[in-house]
Amino acid sequence: MIQSPRVEYDAEGIAWVVFDDPESKVNVLGTEQMQQLDAVLDELYKRKPKAAVFISAKPGIFIAGADIKELQRIHDASLGADLSRAGHRILAKIEQLGVPTVAAIDGACLGGGWAARMGGAGITVGAMRVTFFGALAMAVTAGVGALFGTSG
Repeated sequence: MIQSPRVEYDAEGIAWVVFDDPESKVNVLGTEQMQQLDAVLDELYKRKPKAAVFISAKPGIFIAGADIKELQRIHDASLGADLSRAGHRILAKIEQLGVPTVAAIDGACLGGGWAARMGGAGITVGAMRVTFFGALAMAVTAGVGALFGTSG
């Protein structure tokens, strides 16, 4: 199974959920990635970190959206509906974590990436110009440590 996203914990008790699919130039949300995200969110729910920050290790892109190759293989409406419901259930877990959440976006954030950001990330910050659905928007930058009262 692909280990993207993965979760890392820092000394301040903040969980860093890192999207970095080693098999792709961009991060996409396919079945394997969604299963891994589901497992990561279950772990976060149990561990209750001080906060959770969702980031991409790929420069210039957060999440490109759904895995188009996988979507092309869906030829049954009920299967498509089941996958959609499963995706919404998993993304809703972000909101249910019960800790502050941040989507730190640098670059493109499309489709499922936008949904992940909208799925409950309480704060969205960007280090540079951020593209949402193809419209260029200037994002506000903020220090995560200042948001959660941590040093550094």
